[in-house]
Amino acid sequence: MNHTLFCNFFNKYFLIVFLFSFISENKAQTFVNAPTKNFENICAFSNFNSYSINFDFNGFNAGNIFTLEMSDPEGDFAKLTPITILSSQVSTSPGKITFKVPESVNTTGKFYRLRIKTSSPSMTSSPTLPFHAYFRIYNDKINILDDGNGSLSICGANGILAISEKSPSPLQYKTLQYIWKKDGIVIPNETGAKLSVTQSGKYSVQVDYGNCNSTVGFIAYSQDVNVSFTNNTIPYSISSSLGTTICPSNPTTLSTTAGQAYQWYRDSEGNGNFVKIEGATSYSFKTADPGTYKVVISPGTVCESTSTNTITLQATNFNLGIDAKSVNYLKKTERIAINATTTALNPSYEWFLPGGTAPINTTSNFTVTNDTNFKEGIYKLVVKQNDPTCVYTKTIQFKIIEGVESINIPNVITPNDSNNENDTWIIPTEYKNDSVEVLILDSYGKEIFRMKNYDDSWPKSVIEFKDVNPIYYYIISKNGSPLKKGSITILK
Repeated sequence: MNHTLFCNFFNKYFLIVFLFSFISENKAQTFVNAPTKNFENICAFSNFNSYSINFDFNGFNAGNIFTLEMSDPEGDFAKLTPITILSSQVSTSPGKITFKVPESVNTTGKFYRLRIKTSSPSMTSSPTLPFHAYFRIYNDKINILDDGNGSLSICGANGILAISEKSPSPLQYKTLQYIWKKDGIVIPNETGAKLSVTQSGKYSVQVDYGNCNSTVGFIAYSQDVNVSFTNNTIPYSISSSLGTTICPSNPTTLSTTAGQAYQWYRDSEGNGNFVKIEGATSYSFKTADPGTYKVVISPGTVCESTSTNTITLQATNFNLGIDAKSVNYLKKTERIAINATTTALNPSYEWFLPGGTAPINTTSNFTVTNDTNFKEGIYKLVVKQNDPTCVYTKTIQFKIIEGVESINIPNVITPNDSNNENDTWIIPTEYKNDSVEVLILDSYGKEIFRMKNYDDSWPKSVIEFKDVNPIYYYIISKNGSPLKKGSITILK
């Protein structure tokens, strides 16, 4: 009896111990380890954004889902970074997951971590050690000075270095932070796009991509800028890239010593009257205009330059003239021959009709006849100098209209005297036809006479005199277009 009871007790005890050991062993075999990174830091950019991790696991149920999580820049998993899974192998251990980070300026930090989460059973691995992760949204050169010059003279005791907005520029990405250096040493706590400087030295700036700044392909840094300070005005000199004799079609670059601010002036007449050139406020200035130039450095400050240094540019030039007046008159069937003279080297000629876009003659002389094909208006001559060292053009415009010169139209009449001469306004016969109209206005602009095919009959009545001799104004028009304008004075 006792033997039987002992055997039953032993069997039950052994079964309980066996089941406990089996369950404990199975629990010990279900695990997921911290991910192992196949990279040191994440230094992504537009052409490369693929990273992978491996992890060991065991004992998970069918249908279990492995999820790779990336913390925020401070290592906090409460605010996950939205990574994108590119591929995964999680059917056998070790698992492998390949992913990419957001292509955003917000992917930036030095304390990111990764971990694995499972669904069946629910478990969370230990995280990786912190690492740097940056998406290099800007990876191009940085300019501190707009003109790319490597030196800057600052007037006074302090000044500002600033990243230029001139393209290419990282300033479009507002949340980027920067590393400023002086003489190759990082300046602590200076992460903005501007730097206040009080000491001479060699300064530079780069985008802060953490440890990614030392990787291959990183170029988001500036040139070195040598900064110096002065409290005295300096006699600045001016140089011209093409010398002092320039070609109008090939601008030269005027430049001076680097400073904080500039204003260029030009004296076009050679009389000492310098006029400010609007917009010419940089270290250098392009121009093809002759004249005398000067530049003021640091205008409006205590260090404004007082130098009288100037540079005079003379333009390669040629003379051009024609043997015609600015306004020429042709009677019916009359013709005018116009000859051009020039000192241009190897010149070419192009004559244009009024409103024309294609030349009608390419020699040095041109004839216009008042026939059925005659066109009134502004004619144009374009002469081009074809010298290999300086090719440029000059243009002359002149007007040809039908009629006679206004000197043949009287501007004084004496209708009230007793000699019966010059009593009416008599005009040339060229203005007496049905297509030409005469309009006469008084001194207040009121119309007092209008006639086509004028018959020399005005004034038709006695004109009253008061304190002064009356003055009238005439307009002679052809088909609605004015030919002549002038005044008529009435004398006693």
